[in-house]
Amino acid sequence: MKNLRKIFVCIVWALPFWSSAQHSADELYKELDHLVAKPTIENLQRLESYCDNFNLTVKSSNQQLALVIARANLGYYFGRYGDLSKSIDNYEDAYHRFKSNQLSDYNIYENVAVPLAAIYIRQGDYLKAEELLIQCASHAKDTANNSLLYNTVLSLSALYNSTSRYERSYLLINETLKKKGIPPGIAAALKNNLATSYFRAGDFEKAKQLLFEIQVLAGIDLVNTYKSLAFMALKEAKAEEAMEYFEMAKSTLSNKKRIRKGLGKLIGGRVRITIGIGLYP
Repeated sequence: MKNLRKIFVCIVWALPFWSSAQHSADELYKELDHLVAKPTIENLQRLESYCDNFNLTVKSSNQQLALVIARANLGYYFGRYGDLSKSIDNYEDAYHRFKSNQLSDYNIYENVAVPLAAIYIRQGDYLKAEELLIQCASHAKDTANNSLLYNTVLSLSALYNSTSRYERSYLLINETLKKKGIPPGIAAALKNNLATSYFRAGDFEKAKQLLFEIQVLAGIDLVNTYKSLAFMALKEAKAEEAMEYFEMAKSTLSNKKRIRKGLGKLIGGRVRITIGIGLYP
């Protein structure tokens, strides 16, 4: 009876500590919600300080995951404010913490690995970017995550083009284009990167053929396609043809701005329009 009483006392004594641990994760999420609702520098620094202190006592998987998500958001917002050093530090912490603790229930590749690789590329750290993107591509293939695969292939092929490894870009994109059901916008972006590879390798005819193929795709933003064709025409000393494509690009861009302005008034907010990668510098 005495032993049972001791066990009961121990359980009751331990309950406040267990509750406190759970509460700490909830408090971290509250701090994160505060930042997302009002992403100021002050709130960003406040969350960073909270994460640093939280890290001193983190133990459970739930706590680790909360810290991963908070660090990922810190990486995103520091990047928005232009502090790439802190953005990298937080993204790297989130990625390695998620991996080392074998966590789940969070899209670490799209939320952390892809944007981190993009910052590495901006800073010219192509080796780290390539290593990370290859991990993303492998995970995408293993899990049949086509969205992640397309994003990764676009980033990797752009990286290979920037470092003059055109053959790797050819192989990667051509293999990806074999997949069925690729959305037209993604197909256009992939073909545009492939056209860039051929163009920079000196094969203008293959590059032009791909750009012509993009033109016939329905509902595609053709601004960069026209700019690429104009740039290619200039390289071939075809000034009049280049001017025609520049005018087409200008007209398309003007139409886009009018549509964006109209949609902005309609929904009372900003409309984000993504522009792809072109051949031009």
